[in-house]
Amino acid sequence: MSASSFRHLLVVIGDEQDEMWALLDRAVELADAEHARLTLAKTCGPGRVAMCLCSFAALACAPPVRAEQLQLEASRRLAQAAEFVPAAIPLCTLVLGTDTPRSLRRLVQTGSYDLIVASQCELCRDHGLRRAIRKLGIAALMVTTEPVAQSRLLARKAFRPRPAPQI
Repeated sequence: MSASSFRHLLVVIGDEQDEMWALLDRAVELADAEHARLTLAKTCGPGRVAMCLCSFAALACAPPVRAEQLQLEASRRLAQAAEFVPAAIPLCTLVLGTDTPRSLRRLVQTGSYDLIVASQCELCRDHGLRRAIRKLGIAALMVTTEPVAQSRLLARKAFRPRPAPQI
């Protein structure tokens, strides 16, 4: 795949912190090289760890996690990731629904993206998503966790910070 074959990247941010830094590092590098638009997407669905903890919470009579709490956490993670995107890269953030596979399939089927950057876990989990990606001819890049990704992003942010939004 040629790096010049895309203009709009979709980055699917998962629940793992290290995974987020690796995805963001690679996506920023690609978007910066080609002056591409970058969309960061995060679903509100409870992650694998939360699903395990919910089983124990039911036994402990703890209150269930509400949809508003999940949306707030997804928004917080997106804002954290957006801080490390240089101002020269056009950026959009999306908080998707709680059904991760369905939300991603619906987003991909809009056909607005040329490249999807996601972890192997996100792309391999859903056959319908992979089928939609192939059918639309969208390239997919599976990124593995890199321990140095966060330090590279911190160094990049020191040189090109994103200005604070004007309110």
